[in-house]
Order: sequence, then structure tokens, then C-alpha cells
Amino acid sequence: MGGLADARPGDLVLSYKDGAIRAVSTVEGQAEDAQRPDPQKDKAWSDEGRMLKVHYRDLEKPVELADIPSAWQIEEDGPFDKNGAVKQGYFYHPRGWGAVIERGKGFLDG
Repeated sequence: MGGLADARPGDLVLSYKDGAIRAVSTVEGQAEDAQRPDPQKDKAWSDEGRMLKVHYRDLEKPVELADIPSAWQIEEDGPFDKNGAVKQGYFYHPRGWGAVIERGKGFLDG
């Protein structure tokens, strides 16, 4: 659950890298089967996969992890571990970041 197949048009996707939310994307359609864009790049991955069309925008000011109240991190399941640290992974179920989006819409309006 929580994978690309569960994404729906209008859903938000937060891009987190190097200690901050750096971009917000809006899902434009359901995930589709697709070939990897550059099959020659990384042979460790299958050429078959899924593609999700989104409207991507960088935030003017990234939201640092330290700016997200720790109570929001530890009360939800998803991208945070039980101590509030960010888990390694991708496309977590919206439960975890959902709290951040709902309570912090103002700081995501970069």
C-alpha cells in the first residue's frame, strides 16, 4: 500500500533530499506501465516499471526537517521512524507526510 498504484490525480508528492522538503508535485494521472527512460544507465534495475505523471515545482525555500515539529513526525506512520528520523525509501503512504501537509500548508506554499 502507498505505492505508485495508489496515487490519484490531485494527490501531493513531497520530495525530500538532504534534510529538507525541496519540492512539491501534484499527481496528474494514474500510474502507468512504462519502460525505464534510459535503460543503459543502471543495469541493476529492470527495464520495466511504472510512470507517474506529475506537475513538479521546487519550493522557493526548502522546509528543513528541523522546521517540522517532532510531534508531527512521531505520531504518524510512514516516512518517519519511531524517533522522528526520516526513513530511507520512496513513495511512502501519505499518512506520515499527511500530517505535515495539513498542519503546515503555509510553509509548503513556496
